[in-house]
Amino acid sequence: KYNFLDFPQSPALFKRAHAAGMGVIAMKTLGGAKHVDLAAFRGKEDSYERAALKWVLSNPHVSGLVISMERFEQVRNYAAASGRKLAANDQGLLHRYAELTRTEVCSFCEDCHAACPAGLPVADVLRFSMYHDQYGQRAEARRLYRPLSGAVASACAGCDAPCESDCFHGLPVRTKMIAAHGSLA
Repeated sequence: KYNFLDFPQSPALFKRAHAAGMGVIAMKTLGGAKHVDLAAFRGKEDSYERAALKWVLSNPHVSGLVISMERFEQVRNYAAASGRKLAANDQGLLHRYAELTRTEVCSFCEDCHAACPAGLPVADVLRFSMYHDQYGQRAEARRLYRPLSGAVASACAGCDAPCESDCFHGLPVRTKMIAAHGSLA
């Protein structure tokens, strides 16, 4: 996973891989873009998606990236980012997107896990919720969530959410967990 929202440890790892003659293929490069209507981040010559991909490809230690495409227009949009340098307007789009989504999208860093009094795998639950809500993989998300479902509902409903203070992005973790349980249980 490598995107402009969540990458602190990645550059050192990528340099080590490069030094060892290994390539790096980035995934999750759009930083939770399925959570947001991206129309506000598109112009004639630029788009959030292009900016995010150019940001990833600007790292000389990244060999390539993987991205989901469902429509032909996405192929054209993403291809337009290839071989182009990250520009100031791209950075502006990324900054606007980060400001809009920083409390909406879990980065799955797991920093909140240690603070959870119930020991819940918060990042996993929120990942399953993403599979359900954004990717439309409802049956698979519920299957993955089923072993956790009883603990999540009771633990989060009465919790004072110490996990939220450990979240780098300021995500309303308790609210997201309760909503995840509502859609996955």
